[in-house]
Amino acid sequence: MFVLLNAAVSVPSLLSAVLRDLPHFVANWNSMSSSLAQMKVRVAVHQGLAVADAHGWAGADLDEAARLVDHSVLRGVMNASRNPVVVSVSDSVYESAVRHGYPGIPAASFRRVAVTTKNRDTTTWISDPEGLLETAAASAVPQDTAIRAYVVAGGGPDADEGALLDISDRPEVAAATRAMGSAFDRIFQALGPPPEGLLMRYRAVASDGGGSAR
Repeated sequence: MFVLLNAAVSVPSLLSAVLRDLPHFVANWNSMSSSLAQMKVRVAVHQGLAVADAHGWAGADLDEAARLVDHSVLRGVMNASRNPVVVSVSDSVYESAVRHGYPGIPAASFRRVAVTTKNRDTTTWISDPEGLLETAAASAVPQDTAIRAYVVAGGGPDADEGALLDISDRPEVAAATRAMGSAFDRIFQALGPPPEGLLMRYRAVASDGGGSAR
């Protein structure tokens, strides 16, 4: 479902309602419904431009919202969460409405996630009061997006994005590191040896001499 709102709507007020009221409504529905009708909801909040044409609403920002709501890490958090609603916001919404700590928006619960969707790098922030993001990213290790997400999942806007080795005593990080190492091995073997003269201190080794493996 796409919900398009007029630009005059306050983004902090909208996000506060999504975080506070929507979980209440969904929980109330679940409490009155059978086990077959239980719901969990993923929400992505983005801001930008949308254009109406003969086929409906369209635009790059709508595509971005769809990517944010559909990526594997948000799905993993939803599956693991006890809450009926999980919320992801775009980088622009985080900067304008979350990081300032407006009433009803617990900025400290949001975690930054870098993902690649359809060959495009993007950033999202997921509300994660239960601390599930690390587990969700590690459980999706076979996907490159999940590995990238785990590296930056450990903190807020001032977190060190390259601190993977500093927290490598965690088993889920070890799994992600092994997957990354295997991926780099495949990349370098596909590339083969460097061209002659590219590395000043080393002589290129022919592929039949083990150059790709090296």
